[in-house]
Amino acid sequence: MNEIGIPVIASNPSGIDFETAQEFRDLVAREMNLYAVVLGQHAEEKATRWLAYLDEKIAYVSERVKSLAPDQIKKVYYIRKAEDGLQCFAKSSYPLILVNIAGGELVSKELDTNLSGFTDVTMEQIIEWDPEVIFMGWMNTTDALKDERWSVVSAVKNGQVYLTPTSTSALFWDYAAEAPLDLLYIAKSLHPDLFTDLDLIQEIQNFYKMLADYDLSAEGAQRMLNRLPLL
Repeated sequence: MNEIGIPVIASNPSGIDFETAQEFRDLVAREMNLYAVVLGQHAEEKATRWLAYLDEKIAYVSERVKSLAPDQIKKVYYIRKAEDGLQCFAKSSYPLILVNIAGGELVSKELDTNLSGFTDVTMEQIIEWDPEVIFMGWMNTTDALKDERWSVVSAVKNGQVYLTPTSTSALFWDYAAEAPLDLLYIAKSLHPDLFTDLDLIQEIQNFYKMLADYDLSAEGAQRMLNRLPLL
């Protein structure tokens, strides 16, 4: 693209290493601010509002889960997109940090990903981990978990399997731009008793109005949560 004169912006290097919530926050802030600078003043104002919103939601969720006892921290397996469910997010992944902030622990957190954020695992490893909750990141159905081998996993036995919401124009909420929504959804899924007052429908509507001047209906927000395309 450079050779033929097309300007190119790379929002992130090919490999990203971060370990803490603060490092994650700073990383996505740099990414959003880069786009904002390229797009101009109006975008910079939106990026400022977005960052304030992200900080607000991180603080809100962190305050709610800070008193959880060690045995209340949910063990989470977060599938990326392999049809058999054996590709997951692990070290250096955005979902790892989002799950941590939300009062969970990614069972695959120690697995090396060569800075890609995801890796492949075996069914035997998942059974050994025995996660309490499973999120299915880029998948439209839970069919992968109908294999009888999954039946012994606690998350499957107890119905704690979640198809992550879809976005306005993509198969999933982006883990950077839509990180505040990801965080709220994960937190309420892991600890619904701590977030009984959290209205995800209203939060989704407010977010898209703030970021994209988009008046999303309550029905549209609910369809997102149900992983259905917008009408």
